[in-house]
Amino acid sequence: MASAPASQGSRLFRRLSIAGMATALLGLGAVTLSSQTSSWLARRKKTAELDRKRWEENAKMADAYGAGSTLEDLENAVEAYSKR
Repeated sequence: MASAPASQGSRLFRRLSIAGMATALLGLGAVTLSSQTSSWLARRKKTAELDRKRWEENAKMADAYGAGSTLEDLENAVEAYSKR
């Protein structure tokens, strides 16, 4: 009967070890997910900024082109385009 408590103790130790490993893995997964989310947000912010700049430049080109019905409008557009 002396072996029963030792066996129960090793089972308890094994279960605690498994629980500890599971907790560590869940924590590692949470840190990895947090890091990936931060990277994604940074990329999204950078992409939004590039899109905004591109939109502004396209709007400037459209303004320079004007109505496009006169030679002066076309010359202004060519001048604005060459400054890019």
